[in-house]
Amino acid sequence: MWDQYKKTFRGMQAMILLVCVCLYLATQVVAVAAVFFVAMQVSAVLGAVWAYRLRRKIDAAPFNATAVTGLKRR
Repeated sequence: MWDQYKKTFRGMQAMILLVCVCLYLATQVVAVAAVFFVAMQVSAVLGAVWAYRLRRKIDAAPFNATAVTGLKRR
């Protein structure tokens, strides 16, 4: 999971900072920006956990055409 989080860390943190700064400049309320900051940080970690889980499922699943297309050969 941490490998996935490390891959997206810089871009995600830059986007979170940009959104929070823009939100603060628009509202001039620190509490609103802080709530968004915490929510986005938690979402970034949960997204990395989810991506790791999906990657493990994809890597573990055997490839076959029936599973991908849902069609059986005649």
